Amino acid sequence: MKKGNSSMIETLLKNNEILSTVYQKKCFIPVHINSPNNVTQQQAAEIIENYNVFGFSIFQLNQPISNDMDLINLYKCLGLYQPFVPQIYQHDPEIYQKSGLNYIHRGQKKGNGERFHRAFQTTNNQKLHSDGTLEGIGQIKTSTLFCVNPAGEGGDNLIFNSVAAFFTLLKMSPNLACSMLEENALKRVDIGRTNRSSIGPAFKIENNKLISRFSMDNTCDWEYGFNQILNLRECFNQLNRFINLDSPYYTRIRLQRNQGLIMANHKISHGRTFYSETPDSQRKMIRGLFSNEPQLNHQVIHEINNA
Repeated sequence: MKKGNSSMIETLLKNNEILSTVYQKKCFIPVHINSPNNVTQQQAAEIIENYNVFGFSIFQLNQPISNDMDLINLYKCLGLYQPFVPQIYQHDPEIYQKSGLNYIHRGQKKGNGERFHRAFQTTNNQKLHSDGTLEGIGQIKTSTLFCVNPAGEGGDNLIFNSVAAFFTLLKMSPNLACSMLEENALKRVDIGRTNRSSIGPAFKIENNKLISRFSMDNTCDWEYGFNQILNLRECFNQLNRFINLDSPYYTRIRLQRNQGLIMANHKISHGRTFYSETPDSQRKMIRGLFSNEPQLNHQVIHEINNA
């Protein structure tokens, strides 16, 4: 173990500033909001508290949104002001809207041989990942998903409390766990598009807090790190043992119509199950990425509610 890592780990263990390791009933109960343009301070505070404690929060709108700006206003009430558009998508109008949000739904047939985006335009399952394939660890702190309409079957959201699982492993076997902190631990690749890659740690201790980019989807080249870093393969296998529905670190959520999910992208990993559609139930989600954590701003809430 590197000397610097040893010191940071001692501080981390002392402060124990991680997410809750137990998913309580409270975190699965949506915070009900009458209108995205009329969010109370109590509602915003409850959403933010769940985010900080559990790594995610669910909200329920009591009426449908009329356009993207309804969601933008709601997110502003949570201190999420400007959606982040990854560089690889900044000039792709098929993926991101002018609002900075992107739509996730099954794509229509293309006649020019172009491939659909595997995550945004197909019904495939998605393995656990952190949003931001090429972004540095912790750059995208918050991911949001809003369910305009659920699939006929499937499409459940998978959530893995990766920082809490890693923290447990760190306490049990620090020398093993430290392999995930190495700079060459995880290589991710923009598969099938630019094929650019980003190499960095899977976990990092920053300001005495653990952050994560732990991923297992098709963008990941774990062999790159396995071939260079002692104990990394074993550490990866140990973390995998925490990923099952009997684990306190893993859960699944099925969003209903007009429900949203606010996730700590720098602390948890998420994915989805395969889904199928029916003519009257075609899945559509609206995703937003943000470079900051949500925070309560009474002035912004007052301005939006009185606009």
